[in-house]
Amino acid sequence: MRVALHRLRKDGWIDSQRSGRTSAYHLTPFGRARSAEASPLIYAKSPQAQEAWLVLTDPALPAMEYDGTGAWLTANTLIAPAEPTGEGVYASLIGPEATLPGWMTARICAPELARQSRDLVERLRALREQLEQHSLSPPQIAALRVLVVHSWRRVALKAPDLPGHVFPKDWAGQACRDLVADLLAQLPAQRLNILEQSVSETRRTG
Repeated sequence: MRVALHRLRKDGWIDSQRSGRTSAYHLTPFGRARSAEASPLIYAKSPQAQEAWLVLTDPALPAMEYDGTGAWLTANTLIAPAEPTGEGVYASLIGPEATLPGWMTARICAPELARQSRDLVERLRALREQLEQHSLSPPQIAALRVLVVHSWRRVALKAPDLPGHVFPKDWAGQACRDLVADLLAQLPAQRLNILEQSVSETRRTG
C-alpha cells in the first residue's frame, strides 16, 4: 500500500493532507480527469466502439498521425473504431461476418492478454459461487469491489476499444464484462459512514 501510494503521488495522480499522525489522500485534477477517461472502459457493459474499420495509408509515406483509439497492425495499417478522414487514407468497414487472419487478431489482442481474460473469467465465476454461501460485512464488500474492479481494469485497459468481433476467438473480454457487472450488483457500493461504523465496531470487539 505504501509503495502504491508513493507511485501514485509521484505520477501526479494523488495528493495528501496530513492530520496529526494520519494522512488523507485525494485525487488531483489530473487523477480525476484520467479516472473519468478510464471509467467507461471499465464499467461499461459492452465496448463503446460499435464499428471497426481497416485503415490503410501509403507505405512509402511516414506513419499516419492518429490520436484515436484502435490497434496498429503495421506502421501504415490500423484497425480503428471510426472512419478516419484524410487525403490518401483508405478505410473499409469490418463487419461482424468478416474473418480476420490470426496475425491481425494477435496484434489487436496479444495471446497473453487473451489468456489473462480467460483466467479472470474463471476467478470471477468462482467468486460468484462463493458469494452465494457467505454473508459479508460492509468492509469485506468494499474490499471485494476494489479487487474485482482492479482485476478487470488490468485486462480492460490493455485492450483497444473495439467491438468484440475483431478480437481473437479465445478473447473472453465480454464474459468478463458480464461477470463484473453481475458481481458489482451483488456487492453494492458502501457508504463511507457505514464503513467507518463497521470498522470501529470490529476494533472494539476484536
